[in-house]
Amino acid sequence: ITLIDTATAAAATRLSPLRSGLSPSAFVRSIVEISGRSLSSFLLPAPTTLICPADVAANSQLRFSVGMAQPVQHGITGAAQLSVLQGDETLWTGTVRHGDAWRLISVDISPGESDITFRSDILDSPTWDSVAVGNPEIIGPASPTGPRRILLIGIDTLRPDHLGVMGYARPTSPNLDSLAAQSVLLTEAVAPAPRSRPSFRTATTGRWPLAAITAPTLGETLSEAGFSTAGVVANVHLSPLLGMSDGYAHWEYHSGDIAEAQVDRALTWLSDHRDEDSFLFVHFMDPHVFYLAPGAHRDRFTDGLDPGDIGDRFNRWTIASRAAVTPLTAAERAFITARYDGELSYLDAQLGRLIRSPSPDANQIA
Repeated sequence: ITLIDTATAAAATRLSPLRSGLSPSAFVRSIVEISGRSLSSFLLPAPTTLICPADVAANSQLRFSVGMAQPVQHGITGAAQLSVLQGDETLWTGTVRHGDAWRLISVDISPGESDITFRSDILDSPTWDSVAVGNPEIIGPASPTGPRRILLIGIDTLRPDHLGVMGYARPTSPNLDSLAAQSVLLTEAVAPAPRSRPSFRTATTGRWPLAAITAPTLGETLSEAGFSTAGVVANVHLSPLLGMSDGYAHWEYHSGDIAEAQVDRALTWLSDHRDEDSFLFVHFMDPHVFYLAPGAHRDRFTDGLDPGDIGDRFNRWTIASRAAVTPLTAAERAFITARYDGELSYLDAQLGRLIRSPSPDANQIA
């Protein structure tokens, strides 16, 4: 019996200029993922030289991230050198190694028409040494009217009837309530599908689920309009493998991560793009089961309620299995609800940190 890992075989083929079957211009353009961050990249197996004609405005910078495309075999290590030139002038040079995180580089560039050259060179064995140049962009001077900034927030399993703005008694959502008080609030909505993937695809394309599969995303539309675009997501159904990152220059997927980590990533990206027209989609898994909010939020509302037989960690399947044997008691139901509200309280506190973060101007839309 021969076992063939087709995904690994396909990945190895994609990293080979000879076996990929792609033209040079198609081969060099790739989505490269390193430690959960997927960036639209130039893929430069050492040694490769890529020359890009450019017409540079005054007071501009060249910005890019650099990393090594992951090898498809465990234990492979190596290093290569990347050099970036404008004409004959070296703008930046550095060593790129397997296992290192993306490195963000910004360098000043001279105005006028010239070639920007990216060159990867062999330092060690060239096997699997494919340097990735992520999101290479020429950033011009900031607009005199200030940048336009759009922030789209998606939240898994959020019940509107547990928000203060919708009349809920517990103080679960003071930050969302404050935002709602100064916003247009839509109180009636119907999900286009009963699952995350088609629902979010519809929400970010404006098309019904089947049509949304091939429709351009907000990332594509706003990228074409000159915006820097990014997604920071935590749901497995929003992973790059499922096409949710299509059209976005920057996509970070960390399955099930907590809101604090997601907000940290969002604020870092917003800070890196503070002077640009930018669009960021941030997705949170809180308040999804297991209802184990960090710190004091976890039992903020339990008030000594007895979890009974359901225990401290539960999900829909464990609850259904238990209820099939013995119906849940009123105390157990109250405990589950209190734990959910604790998750929502934690998420709201983190959303407050995101929404209240300093903005370059008043043109930020939440």
